[in-house]
Amino acid sequence: MIAKHGRKPRKRGFRNGTGPGYVLSTKEKVLLAAGLTGGTLFISLVFYKSPLPALAVPAVYPLALKRASYALEARRKTRIRNAFRDLMNYLAASFASGRHLEEALEDAMSEMLIIYDSREPLITEIAAVISKLKKGGGRETEILGEFAARTDVEEIYDFVEIYGVLRETGGNIVSALEKSAAMIGEKITVENDIKGIIMQKQYEGRLITVMPVVIILFLGLISPGYLDVMYTTLAGRIVMTAALAAVYVAYRMIDKITAIEI
Repeated sequence: MIAKHGRKPRKRGFRNGTGPGYVLSTKEKVLLAAGLTGGTLFISLVFYKSPLPALAVPAVYPLALKRASYALEARRKTRIRNAFRDLMNYLAASFASGRHLEEALEDAMSEMLIIYDSREPLITEIAAVISKLKKGGGRETEILGEFAARTDVEEIYDFVEIYGVLRETGGNIVSALEKSAAMIGEKITVENDIKGIIMQKQYEGRLITVMPVVIILFLGLISPGYLDVMYTTLAGRIVMTAALAAVYVAYRMIDKITAIEI
């Protein structure tokens, strides 16, 4: 439930698994299932030389679907935040020319469609807001509050809060929007720099975690019979299972270490 002026509800967000996450389309679910099946089959052949372990895909799919949902939601929110900075600048210019909210949003969307695709998440959200304003589907602050709740982006909550206060007090909304746009731009720049460093460390860590797979493939290529004992004896299968578990644990540890809240 959105409080007055769209104030942020507590404990929202997707990184910690408290939000609903992104709802995958049928096509995305099919691609996820195909990728998961292919990846599991590859791992099965590398570590067991048997496709049977790939039969576990149906059991693993719900977890993969959940992780994909949160990852895609995080990506969607990043795209919305980056586009919202431009929206603020366009809104400031429209309000400066005497436009009210509905007209300002229409002008802003027209300008944004020059540089953004019509399927961009923020564009579709703005279109929904404009449609509801035209239909008189509630007070401006209520409609904006719903917009903030759907996107779950901190900067949009702040914008709704500021807009509601300025509407009640008659403050200078143009100046407030310009300052907010500048602050958001600086914040996004800093966060992108930090994310770049984190991603570099993630790539380095994941490169290390795949090295056992590379070594197994290399040994199988240059000396096909060298690892036969690992695939034909119980002790060998136990060792390969332990190696696979170690690779997974290392991968998850890297994810947790680099999962820094910015």
